[in-house]
This record gives sequence, C-alpha cells and structure tokens, in this order.
Amino acid sequence: MRTLAKWSDITEQNSFFMARRAYAEANQQIVTRLIGAFGDIAAWARGHRPELATLLASSTGMPIDAVQRGIDRAPFTVLPMTDDLARSQQVIADRFQKLGLIPAAIRVRDQVWRAGA
Repeated sequence: MRTLAKWSDITEQNSFFMARRAYAEANQQIVTRLIGAFGDIAAWARGHRPELATLLASSTGMPIDAVQRGIDRAPFTVLPMTDDLARSQQVIADRFQKLGLIPAAIRVRDQVWRAGA
C-alpha cells in the first residue's frame, strides 16, 4: 500500500456557500436570512442523525449503515467565514496555483463577503 497523503498534510475540510458579490451586496437581508435558515437545518440534522440517515438511505438507495457512519462524522454546523478559515483556504489556493490547477494567484480574503460590510 502506498500513502498518497497524510491527514496532517491536508488542511481542515470545509464547504462554503457561494454567490456573486453583486447579488450578496444588493440582497444582504436575504443572504443573512438564508444563512440563518441553513443554520437551523444544520441544527436539526445534528439532533436527528438517525432520522436523517433513514431519510437519506431511503432516497438514495445506499445502505443505512454506510449513510449513518457518514452522518455520525459530519459536524453539521454553519458558521460565518473567519480570518482563520480564509487563511486555511489561502493555503489551498496557493497550492492549487502552484500545481497549475488555477491559472493565477488569488487572495481569498478579498473574496469573502461579510454582512454589513
């Protein structure tokens, strides 16, 4: 067996909601409400993991034990973008640019939308 990467070599994994900056700036109240609604859904998922596993397994046809393992590992949190998260994403962006996966360097912190900013 050959190790391709160790967990310690990979930064924390996250998912992000994305929108055009013009839309987010023009619709701050809507975007803020959406983020709140996603947070409510995440809270429900955290408190109803077995029910969520059953729903997902039945709708996807995947084995319930596999779905439950994945759900048990998921944090189900929705948090605002922080400077620390932007820095961790910058590490990834720099690595992707160095590998030629993205054509030019980007500054992640310049792309982060903050409510009211």
